[in-house]
Amino acid sequence: ECHERDLDTDFLLIVLRDLLPKRPNLRIVLMSATINAQIFRDYFSGKCASIHIPGRTFPVTSYFVEHALEHTGFIVEPNSEYAK
Repeated sequence: ECHERDLDTDFLLIVLRDLLPKRPNLRIVLMSATINAQIFRDYFSGKCASIHIPGRTFPVTSYFVEHALEHTGFIVEPNSEYAK
């Protein structure tokens, strides 16, 4: 997942980019649902192919502790370790 960039990932991309001319049979697969693929093609000197696979989105419902307490009927006692 190349959209979750950090120092380690950036360093790895530098090493891979520099290694490609020495290892032409090396294949690198970078995946991301949100990144601009052209940025990575340019970074690797445009010498790479890209495949676009259309994705789907799914609805997400957020639940919080309050929802779980209400749904289960659980009551947190004032002196309970969970009330702190």
